[in-house]
Amino acid sequence: LRAAFENGSPRVVYDCLQPYLSMESRSSGDAQTISEISQSVSKLLYPWFQNSEAMRSDEQRSMYMLLRPDGLLVDTLLQYHTLRQQQRAPAQYTLSIEAQSLPVEFQSGKGVGLPSELAKRATPGSSDKALGFGVDALEYYIYHLCKALVPPRENSTDLASRSIAYPSGAQGRSSVRHGAAVSGSVVHSLAREYTCFFLPVCVPEKQLNANGEIVSDTNPMKQIRSRLHDLSPRKSYTGQSTGQAETARKPGTTDVDLLDACEYGQALDLATYFSTCVSFLWLPVISRDLRSLIKSAVQRGPGDLSGDASGWVWIPSFSHLSALNLFHLVVGYLAKGDRQMERYHLTGAIPEASPAVEGMGSASPVAGSNASAQYIEAFEKRIGMSGTIRDTLRARCLTVPLADTLGLVLASCGRAGVSDTDIWIPFLDVTAAIWIRYIMPWRGSRTASPGGSTASELSPVWQARIPLMVKGISPVLYGQTFALFLEKTCGPNVDLLAHTASAMDGRQGGGVQSRIHGAVESVFGHGHTIDALTVVERVVSAFTGTELRAILAAIERLQIDAFPRLRSQLAADVPAASLLLDPSALAAESAAAGTPTKASGAKQQQQDQSQEQPKRNAAFESLVAAAQQHLSPFIPEIVSCRSGSQVFDTVMLGTLGSPPVCIVFGRPPAPLLQST
Repeated sequence: LRAAFENGSPRVVYDCLQPYLSMESRSSGDAQTISEISQSVSKLLYPWFQNSEAMRSDEQRSMYMLLRPDGLLVDTLLQYHTLRQQQRAPAQYTLSIEAQSLPVEFQSGKGVGLPSELAKRATPGSSDKALGFGVDALEYYIYHLCKALVPPRENSTDLASRSIAYPSGAQGRSSVRHGAAVSGSVVHSLAREYTCFFLPVCVPEKQLNANGEIVSDTNPMKQIRSRLHDLSPRKSYTGQSTGQAETARKPGTTDVDLLDACEYGQALDLATYFSTCVSFLWLPVISRDLRSLIKSAVQRGPGDLSGDASGWVWIPSFSHLSALNLFHLVVGYLAKGDRQMERYHLTGAIPEASPAVEGMGSASPVAGSNASAQYIEAFEKRIGMSGTIRDTLRARCLTVPLADTLGLVLASCGRAGVSDTDIWIPFLDVTAAIWIRYIMPWRGSRTASPGGSTASELSPVWQARIPLMVKGISPVLYGQTFALFLEKTCGPNVDLLAHTASAMDGRQGGGVQSRIHGAVESVFGHGHTIDALTVVERVVSAFTGTELRAILAAIERLQIDAFPRLRSQLAADVPAASLLLDPSALAAESAAAGTPTKASGAKQQQQDQSQEQPKRNAAFESLVAAAQQHLSPFIPEIVSCRSGSQVFDTVMLGTLGSPPVCIVFGRPPAPLLQST
């Protein structure tokens, strides 16, 4: 095995390691040997992932079959992890993540501290060096896999060193070596599979029936396509030339996850560790120096930023963009679980026992399906466990790091030298996409209200979404963040049209520029040019739903009521939240809005159009009043006006004032916005 690891070829390593793992998975062998295997494979992940596109197809296939999360390597490491947990010796870590393996911002005692989930594992270190943290063989492998998926950050820029490494090969700018996981590649498929396996936040697509048998697809055309795929010369790493049982699952998806492999408590601990590593390694690291500079710049006020003498500038690299793209996978899978639970609880539908595409496949109503009672009960229990894990991961590992990233990106908007780089607009776009997907996981859902809703009452779907918005995430990540986003991206120092991502101009060919184009295309799924105005339009279009705006308007009015002195400053005509609960006042306003007037011809048409807006306003106020009633149990969370992120809260308070109360959703959406 040591000779195979020294050789470094994925095929050699796979051929030598697979027989050993087959025997080891049926025994309780030496843990020291397993630790050595974990270290050796983890060391090879970096050159394998960076050079995967240059590998032969058999090398790619061997790498994929060895590393796939439902393969023998992960299964063996998981068995030893479970055995260690059963021995109740969590403090006896066999390995450690050394300081030199941490991001560069943590390799000095002056850097920021480790996340709390890792800090409690900290190992002793000297006074001038950062601390590492203890892990077992599986955790060691998970950490290095997450790190190896991201290209090295030698070209990353942090503070104002003025040695900015631009990501394009244009004249006067240095080119970068790029190793991003391009969509559809082996590495990208592995990233998706590990996300699905180690984040059991969604029931896997392929389900078992009550007898535990996998239901095969009986569609004859799909069977023909599957057989043609087996004969296709383009078939690469999906082949099955191993001793393992063949599987027809699609690369990038999994049929099982942690909840199928271990107990709930162990699955939750591993999912928390994986999420912590993802946030730690895939989101930008904000050092203490950068935090202090952001704070000093924001405290000068929005009008003084142009004269800010601190000189700090943070410009992302393609390593940051590639890592953020991977984090988008995590947020997307989290949202998929939310949609799945919402669909089950509100429509009583469960997935059929055949694979579905992205969770949007057919679903069979419980009342009319052929699924047995045992299957329905198992699915209900499983979807409940996944929901609990989602809530735990948001609270422990995801919300605060995501808010940190939002604060960093929005604080950087408009600073000299930022918007002039080719990488900035794609980075801003994917950051905005992650933010919207995280706070609105229901976007793209086909869930419909079982009984519909009246114009004056929130639908059951939106009533069920309120606890997630207010308690599960944070109210300030909606209205305040939307106001902050518009304030920063539409400021006088940001050109919404001129700054385009030239790396996305569709140029073909080899070399660095082709890899850059492929990496950016993997983020957005297309190769069209994009500018800041397009990003703003996408964000604005996400907030055009009438019921969503009614809920956010009710939140704003609750916050205004908590700070009465702000009412005269912000909007004297905004009704108090208590008045919204008076149905007689709303009825009178609706009646007044609907009073007909006598006129004829064109004047009648103009009057009808003028009366349409008051009717719309009255209906909107009724929705706000209904939302007010459902929000009343969450008033402490609403009036706190905090996200938990020091970086984001600093930017928000410095821009919007303290308290950061603003009026953004005081009126129903205009017809133009509704059709956007």
